Amino acid sequence: MGLFGITMRGKKKRSLELPSQAVLRQACLRPGRQVEMVVVTDAWGDQCDVRLSRLHDLDDQGRLLLAQTLPRLNSYMVGQILEITFLIVLHDLPGGRRLRVGYKTPLKAVWDNYLVRPSLRGDVLVVDGPQTLTRFTLRRHYRLPSDRLDGMEIYILPSRAQVQILDISVGGVRFSHPRASRLSVGTTVDLLLVHGRLAIPLEGKVVRNGTLGGRDDAQPFTAVRFSRLPAQQERQLTSLINDLQRGL
Repeated sequence: MGLFGITMRGKKKRSLELPSQAVLRQACLRPGRQVEMVVVTDAWGDQCDVRLSRLHDLDDQGRLLLAQTLPRLNSYMVGQILEITFLIVLHDLPGGRRLRVGYKTPLKAVWDNYLVRPSLRGDVLVVDGPQTLTRFTLRRHYRLPSDRLDGMEIYILPSRAQVQILDISVGGVRFSHPRASRLSVGTTVDLLLVHGRLAIPLEGKVVRNGTLGGRDDAQPFTAVRFSRLPAQQERQLTSLINDLQRGL
């Protein structure tokens, strides 16, 4: 019994250990590796967004050249802190184990139509490479852009004024509408989401007003963070967003 107990404790301890940094770097930092990038922003209060990317290559300074995301990260966001994460599979235990590791770093540059290598040209995000890769957990919301919403519509209640959806997640929505500028930060707003035969009433709070691109003459937007929803509405919204995310 004592020997069995020691063995089990040893296995449990080993399962929590991280491999060496050399092993982690070899698994993560290779061209083609998928990246889940957490964009840390105050637009949603305490919520952030996960955006999918891919590692194109490392340059001669050890910086990562990442594929542009949807929605895009623009040049005015240079300096913003990102969380760069990788999901890897290790075979150091029977049956293997999945592990997410990553690091925090500022966005260094945005290069459009960049020649990554002779056979590849594309829009690129540049970040410093990791000094140390540590364990990460994604507890954030995927944000879907407007061109991936497959007929979704949102209306401001009670006027039923339709807004132009810019992007949406389980945590909130960002939209543009001439009347949206009247919604000041902190205001509670009632919305109706319609998708096919599905209609979900949503309540939220305005957390930010701004303009796309940061220019005064650019398209204005309002960001709304959803309040705690009744269980049925929360399940409907989560299921819809997840279905659209899987389609993407």
